[in-house]
Amino acid sequence: MLDFQGTAIRANRQRGPARLAALEEAQAHLDQARFLVRLSTDLGHLSKRQYQFAAERLAEIGRLLGGWIRATNHDR
Repeated sequence: MLDFQGTAIRANRQRGPARLAALEEAQAHLDQARFLVRLSTDLGHLSKRQYQFAAERLAEIGRLLGGWIRATNHDR
């Protein structure tokens, strides 16, 4: 998630194709976070309740990121 945050901050400072590239990189970091949360649950490190909380937050972040990507594509 720290990689995601850093990439999102970088995207906010850029414009045009560079911003879109950074947002796509942020999407990859978010996908990795989703995978790690699922893996942690499968390995018993997170309870179902903890998984549900994390999954809901990651889904919300994904919706926000998707909107940002669509807005950036629209501006091009």
